[in-house]
Amino acid sequence: MKRKILFLILLFAVFFQASNGQEKNPIDSLPSYLKAWHFDKRTFETIPLEIDTNLNFYQHYNPIFRKSYASVYLGNIGSAGVSSFFFENQTQLRNSRLFTIREFKRNDFDILLSKHYAAYFLTPENIKFYNTNKPYTNIIYTTGSRSRKEQTFRIVHTQNITRYWNMGFVFNGIGSEGEYIRQKTSHKAYGFFSSLVKGRYSLHASFFNNKFEDEQNGGVALDSSNKNDDYLPVKLNNAQSTHFKRSFFLAQSIRFGKIKKHGTDSVFADSLQLAADTATHAPIASNVEKQKPKTANDSIAETDTTATETNASFVSSLFEYLRKPAKKDKYYASVNHSIRYEKNAHLYYDKNPREGFYKNIYIDSTTTDDSTYYHRLSNIFSLKLSENWNPYVRIGAYVSFTTEAVKFYNFHDFIRLINDTNYVDNSISFGLFNHLSEKWFFDLCASYYSSGYKADDYWAKLKVGRKFPVFKDTIGIYLFGLYEKAQPSFFAQRYYSNHFIWENNFGQKETKRIRLKIASKKSKLNLNLNYAELNNYVYFNTKAIPEQYNKKLTVYGASLDLALRFWLFRWYNKVFWQKSSDEAVVQLPEISAYSSFFIEKKLFKVLNLQFGFDAYYNTAWYAPRFMPATGQFYLQTKEKIENLPVVDIFVNLKLKNRALLFFKAENMTQIVTGEKIYPLYNYPTDGTAIKFGVSWWFHD
Repeated sequence: MKRKILFLILLFAVFFQASNGQEKNPIDSLPSYLKAWHFDKRTFETIPLEIDTNLNFYQHYNPIFRKSYASVYLGNIGSAGVSSFFFENQTQLRNSRLFTIREFKRNDFDILLSKHYAAYFLTPENIKFYNTNKPYTNIIYTTGSRSRKEQTFRIVHTQNITRYWNMGFVFNGIGSEGEYIRQKTSHKAYGFFSSLVKGRYSLHASFFNNKFEDEQNGGVALDSSNKNDDYLPVKLNNAQSTHFKRSFFLAQSIRFGKIKKHGTDSVFADSLQLAADTATHAPIASNVEKQKPKTANDSIAETDTTATETNASFVSSLFEYLRKPAKKDKYYASVNHSIRYEKNAHLYYDKNPREGFYKNIYIDSTTTDDSTYYHRLSNIFSLKLSENWNPYVRIGAYVSFTTEAVKFYNFHDFIRLINDTNYVDNSISFGLFNHLSEKWFFDLCASYYSSGYKADDYWAKLKVGRKFPVFKDTIGIYLFGLYEKAQPSFFAQRYYSNHFIWENNFGQKETKRIRLKIASKKSKLNLNLNYAELNNYVYFNTKAIPEQYNKKLTVYGASLDLALRFWLFRWYNKVFWQKSSDEAVVQLPEISAYSSFFIEKKLFKVLNLQFGFDAYYNTAWYAPRFMPATGQFYLQTKEKIENLPVVDIFVNLKLKNRALLFFKAENMTQIVTGEKIYPLYNYPTDGTAIKFGVSWWFHD
């Protein structure tokens, strides 16, 4: 992997030098301009994002812990992981809108294919789109100890082809030998993305290809005498899993219906249109201040705003254009269409399945060669009205029609030559929303499936929020709700492989979810209260096969975020509490906690420094086992897992607005106590190691 990383860095350096060697463009003397956003595939909304150059928590380079502080995983970067907090496994908390990045995730078809590797994948849901007047590149590299050969590499490059049309590419690489036998991971993912926003028309497109290859060892073979030995034997010596995920996405919108009178509210469509209009002509003079990020630490600062004398005439010719006021959204309605193709595959290979790890061998006792995959082609057609379609009724609405053609495959279907693994799911969805006010908002959306595998499935979601001024602070109160009836995953119903066979006839799952969130803007305090009521809940039992719980199951949970600042000291804390009505079905630690304490100081006016430690802790619980053959975590009742807090020491550095660096001594607990840390049953985490990472960005 080192050669490939060095080749990519060399290729970029040659490209960058060639670009600099060209005749200087007058536009180079203008301020840098960069906008980023997510695109929601269901509602066709664009969600603005900051260009993140934040130093806080930069040491969390492992995607598993970036997704959730309460995560547990197989011990080596790139391996499968799961959050120990029940509601974080079900929830995305990255955006305030309910149905833009969905607050409650639904179980889709890939339960066996990618569920526990989701943190690593490149998908249309997690890609950023850009608009910029100068090429933008971000390179991230991390490395660990030589014995593990751990490296990660990421590069994002984007630039505008025209004022309105942007293109870019992204590459992710993860490679690590791991500390224990048969723990190697090798992940490669790349993709291309493009956006065009001009007048009535907008387009968003992406293509991604992911390939993850992981050696599987089945966990270490433990007894009371060897738990802390330097060398630990493992249960599998010849097994490997491979995950493929490939997707293509294209969305187009045409807006119509001119607004006769504009209100004073600000919507992102305005800023996005302004981004397109000014991509190659960034604001100058008084307008520069309006385009600056809110804080210098969170966004890329603008560059020199003074043009050279040779460019003076060119710049002055732009003044008339640049001094025009920002355009308001001219259109209140849009017709939208998207198409998406996706292929997911899970392959499992073991050239010696007779080592005693598997309870059953059904097909071949000499070699296991299982394959499971599905294809999905979906089309969405929608009509949308923005909130300002009527000056008296400030409520937006949309209706959409979705058709999904899905094909499932595993060896069982090939042997029996059955053809009932092809489905066409048709659904209708609607939504009502208001995002115009800065003080309050609401979202209501629902969907019903009329045919296909999901026939008679339906769900409804609600989110309401209100902000209140309290003394010198702003308090936000948000209420989330979900009601859903849905078929279990196809592969939970039917699966056939060398070591597992099941034919189930599970009924529809019923889910009721409520979450209350209280957030303080000034004190950085966030309180979340969660409640879930589950009927016909599907889980993987102690035999690693799916089972349906035919009683009502309730789960309660709460989380508290608290950030404290005093002089040079910073202390960030996150605590989770949860309780299940049947702990034999949903096994959870009652308390999980994360704490980060550090000193922050600016040195020499150009260098920001953070020095401190992170600590992670779970109370004793029956942490799950992992089944490599299916890629699933499942219940175990043999041993409660209890560890001391895991402590990492870190130093974060930020050099102006050019680079971030971290140095980290990971898992200092083990070197102090001499005891290995087991976050999961029979899976120890890596021992004490020094890690280093750097992130460069170029925007000039």
